[in-house]
Amino acid sequence: MDWKKMSLYDSASPIMEQLILFHDYSMLIIVTILSVVSFFMIKMIVNKFTSNSILENQTIELIWTLVPTFILAFIALPSLHLLYLMDELNNPL
Repeated sequence: MDWKKMSLYDSASPIMEQLILFHDYSMLIIVTILSVVSFFMIKMIVNKFTSNSILENQTIELIWTLVPTFILAFIALPSLHLLYLMDELNNPL
């Protein structure tokens, strides 16, 4: 199996081109998150050191609450834009 068969078909409309770009954008974010989480999981498994300052720190709790919020916003805004473009009936672009 080659890589060409695993991708999306060529776009026939501007909306489909935007959907393909959104797919690529979303996959970039997902792969980045997967890589970072995998790195930290492997690092925690290999390194047995734990620190009390990390376990009881409100700053890091605030960070890991706000970062997913911003990531979801970066995914949701282009998604909503595409949704409204696809909803228009006459001339989407």
